[in-house]
Amino acid sequence: MKYCAVVVTYNRKELLKECINALQNQTIKLDKIIIINNNCTDGTTEYLKDLELREEDIKHIQLSQNVGGAGGFHEGIKYAYNENYDMFWIMDDDTIPYNNSFEELLKCSENPLCDKYGFICSHVEWIDGTACNMNIPAVTSDWNSYLKNDIIKVKNSSFVSVVFNRSVIEEFGLPIKEFFIWGDDTEFTLRISKKLQGYMAINSVVQHKMNANHGISFVNEEKGRIDRYFYRYRNKFYIAKKSSVKSIINYFKMILLSVFQIIFSNSNHKIKKILIILKGFTYGLFFNPSVEQLSKQSMPDN
Repeated sequence: MKYCAVVVTYNRKELLKECINALQNQTIKLDKIIIINNNCTDGTTEYLKDLELREEDIKHIQLSQNVGGAGGFHEGIKYAYNENYDMFWIMDDDTIPYNNSFEELLKCSENPLCDKYGFICSHVEWIDGTACNMNIPAVTSDWNSYLKNDIIKVKNSSFVSVVFNRSVIEEFGLPIKEFFIWGDDTEFTLRISKKLQGYMAINSVVQHKMNANHGISFVNEEKGRIDRYFYRYRNKFYIAKKSSVKSIINYFKMILLSVFQIIFSNSNHKIKKILIILKGFTYGLFFNPSVEQLSKQSMPDN
């Protein structure tokens, strides 16, 4: 088995250094750490070029433009697949694994209870040891069936420490790069879990070094970050359309609730926020990107 990590980075050099150091000190050695550089401008590029020359386990892939997290993971998983790796460990650059995080994921993947798994994710903590609110997966109705074995059944996962094997990529294709940001991980893991069960390995723990441990709050968002929420509302509509009528109804409820919360809040830029929501919804009506599939015949001979 050949193991690799795929890390997408954008202008967080110090956190990336910490992430790479943690990956290089796993109790189960990774064959390669693949860093997707989203055209960083903070010195990350120079750091990675030098590191790649000095460290055999580092592969630096420089992109010509920032294609977002979705585009980065799309390119990283494609590269790893075409380089004939068997298991891909996916994470953002602000993910800091503990030394045994990958070992515990492997233990779960080898457990007979997890036969033909779709994906396996870690338990994600914030910097104070509490659960990271941005990375809590949706669980199945029988989520606790394997709880005594330190395994939870889940429907989806974020890309903050999750593993897939190459047969899953062959069957389900790649993350949708057109998402740019927001929801690409949810869409991808939901796509898989419609057929194959997803799991959380409780004993595989990573730390997500976000600035604050809270969920998304568009109502209170600052002006400089408002525009990016377009992707959230557009992509959520796509996921709802691919799921069920109930999901579409829930999407419209979310839209209406967001608008009312903005109207009756004390926040600034109310009109712009409402226009962003409507723009995301409108584009979502016609947003239907295709899933890129990888052919088994495309593998290189080693």
